[in-house]
Amino acid sequence: MEGLAELHTHLGGSVASDILWSLAHEQGIALPVKDYWEFDRLVTVSDPRGVDSLEALDRIYHWTELIQSSPIAVERSVHAAIGGAYRSQGITTLEVRFNPMKRNRGGERDLARSRTRSSSRRRSTGRHAESSASTLQVRA
Repeated sequence: MEGLAELHTHLGGSVASDILWSLAHEQGIALPVKDYWEFDRLVTVSDPRGVDSLEALDRIYHWTELIQSSPIAVERSVHAAIGGAYRSQGITTLEVRFNPMKRNRGGERDLARSRTRSSSRRRSTGRHAESSASTLQVRA
């Protein structure tokens, strides 16, 4: 089977709810709901037509960005997005977009240092990876 390419996907909407639920609890993030299924509705666009407003989308991304606000959470989310895209649709080239500043809890982390370490780690994996401040593209 020849692989497919997804050239524009957002990290906040590419990770399964169960992964986000686990990441939130592992980090001790206080969620506005206690039930998993309520959480799933909080972080998921369930209507195939999308959301009715930018504000509604921002409410979803508020939680995904907060939950993905640590280097390990971003790394696990990227792995989950890549694995999910490959398993569900046979995608072998995935361009994942995210804004590191929205995953920085108001300046808590030194993003320049994290990015330098992340770039050197990607070079050593043997995979082809290209990175900018907001895009990561991985080819299998």
